[in-house]
Amino acid sequence: MGSCNTKQQAVSDTSRTDNVRADVCPYAGRDAAANTDTVAATAAIGAAARSPGAAPIIARNNAILQAATAHLHGKCLSFNQPKLPRTPIWNSNGITVADQWIFDWTPCAIFVNTNNTIYVATKEENTIVMWQEDSVDSTKTIHGNFTEPNSLFVTSNGDIYIDDGWTNGRVQKWSAETNNFVTVMNVNSSCYGLFVDINDTLYCSMQYHHQVVKRSLNDSVIASNRVAAGTDIQGSAPNQLYVPRGIFVDVNLDLYVADFLNHRVQLFQPEKPNAITVVGSGSLNPTITLDRPNGIVLDAEKYLFVVEFGNGRIVGSSLNGFRCLVGCYGRGAKSNQLSSPFSLIFDRSGNIFVNDKGNIRIQKFFLMKDSFALSFNQPKFCSTAIRNSNGITFADQSIVGSMPSAIFVNTNNTIYVANRDNNTIVMWHEESLNAVMIIHGNFTESNSLFVTSNGDIYIDDGWTNGRVQKWSAETNNFVTVMNVNSSCFGLFVDINDTLYCSVQYHHQVVKRSLNDSVIASNRVTAGTGIAGSDSNQLDYPMGIFVDVNLDLYVADYGNNRVQLFQSRQSNGITVAGSTSLNPTITLNCPTGIILDAEKYLFVVDQENHRIVSSDVNGFRCLVGCYGNGAQLNQLDSPLSFSFDRFGNIFVSDSYNGRIQKFQYFEESCSKELKRKTIIEDEGENETLDGFQTEILNS
Repeated sequence: MGSCNTKQQAVSDTSRTDNVRADVCPYAGRDAAANTDTVAATAAIGAAARSPGAAPIIARNNAILQAATAHLHGKCLSFNQPKLPRTPIWNSNGITVADQWIFDWTPCAIFVNTNNTIYVATKEENTIVMWQEDSVDSTKTIHGNFTEPNSLFVTSNGDIYIDDGWTNGRVQKWSAETNNFVTVMNVNSSCYGLFVDINDTLYCSMQYHHQVVKRSLNDSVIASNRVAAGTDIQGSAPNQLYVPRGIFVDVNLDLYVADFLNHRVQLFQPEKPNAITVVGSGSLNPTITLDRPNGIVLDAEKYLFVVEFGNGRIVGSSLNGFRCLVGCYGRGAKSNQLSSPFSLIFDRSGNIFVNDKGNIRIQKFFLMKDSFALSFNQPKFCSTAIRNSNGITFADQSIVGSMPSAIFVNTNNTIYVANRDNNTIVMWHEESLNAVMIIHGNFTESNSLFVTSNGDIYIDDGWTNGRVQKWSAETNNFVTVMNVNSSCFGLFVDINDTLYCSVQYHHQVVKRSLNDSVIASNRVTAGTGIAGSDSNQLDYPMGIFVDVNLDLYVADYGNNRVQLFQSRQSNGITVAGSTSLNPTITLNCPTGIILDAEKYLFVVDQENHRIVSSDVNGFRCLVGCYGNGAQLNQLDSPLSFSFDRFGNIFVSDSYNGRIQKFQYFEESCSKELKRKTIIEDEGENETLDGFQTEILNS
């Protein structure tokens, strides 16, 4: 849904008498995470107008607008557009809800309405099969005289529109009231996408004519169709398409087209012949590379979800950009794979149904209710945020050992530190200096650990034993989860349960899926195995971080830089330090890295004995800005750090044999405090309360 623009005619149209109440459309804009309605009063329409030229995907205030606009037109949306959490995660393993063995037919097109009724058009029997999502045994079969259907659409009154263009040159409608089929559109090829908008306009994407055509269903006479997009000549210009397939029309009448062989998604705004590329090849903003997009859906907040026929996966956008959602393990027939997927649609709970055409099945991927929250903290800071330059020694050598390396703070502010001297993991709550738990293991010389949201602890045991171990919070036992050929100086588990290890002495980062029951060989995700400074090489990689888009950040120790390896890309981009394209900051042996809520970088700069960070104003020193040493405002060869949920920084101050806590002053974002601090400072480098005015004035 390309914008918050609402057609003036739609807002001022008082001639219609079929407006409906919000409670008639109980699932419009439903919040999938909280399972609560977000439909609100139609007064929100006043905020809908979009300024000329505004980016189509930027405005997000339509969770209410969408439902309200639909009501102004007197229509309920028949399909689900769930309001998803910030970082939604679907189970990577789908379940087969229908295939040729269950129903003895090949599914061609799928639709799920707001009552969670599933509609599937079949190829062999020329039928439409319907059933409730929770009862596959109770089906209804509609027999028709259509052939080779590639798409269908169901309206809120139960009428079914189905493609019958390949042989018979038409679109048919099955009437829920009469149980009969009638022709509602004449076409000269199959419709690879069908859609009925809120004005009862029917759209058909004709891939062999490189066009999308439409006609009003309110016209009693089936006249010739109007062109909605494309020129009838294949091409890649803004007004052209090359084998258009799936389509989606939002309540603003913006038309989205999966432009199959141009490897892009095009947005055609009303009455505009030229489109905007919103995803894929030629997009103005960086998005994601597509391989033959085949289907498209928008959620309640106008984020795009795209079926990639060529890559056998579904990708989606969010506040953090695009990422792979399901089918992220290559093409195939396993439960976590897809083969030539054709279309997707949501049920009202936010689960994804996919027409997995190459595998002749319908797959369902569950939205995971318990995994929205990340296990680590990514605070949001203002541009003037400051910290006390004097740290507090939270734990010393007697607790964490002589050279603490690995530290982790979870979202409950439980702190985890690996003690290398006695091979233990020490856990305690931030508000308590007494350890709440000490876990003894048979790991040695651990350099990193990572804790998942269920409390499982992954710990490096590669130096002597060539493995990564997992301590299970449920069983209190250790098991081997990865085999490695040297110590892991960084460990990370991403949102898809993929475990990453930075193998420093082999100049690589490797990974494996924790969903695989068999511990197979690892896959290389960054580095060539040979030390070097080329974009595809690393030199003693250490700390790593993987964001929700599966972008991998690596502290490239020997190259004095931080490298970003985007998903499925072998060449890294230098985002901090030596050889970065944009001016950043000079690094000397970086060892750790974290991103905050707005994707700003925080880096442990080991040989400069400090932590630096970026924000809207660029890079700056945060803590340890007074040279190396053992004073409270100094560090000596720090190795890693972690945020607590308040934004305080915990640092493994390795050569000082301690864990230091640097307090974040939340009130430092107050303009009044900023002014007061500068006045009281009177030119000194540091005030009595520890505020660093060099940061305030930078």
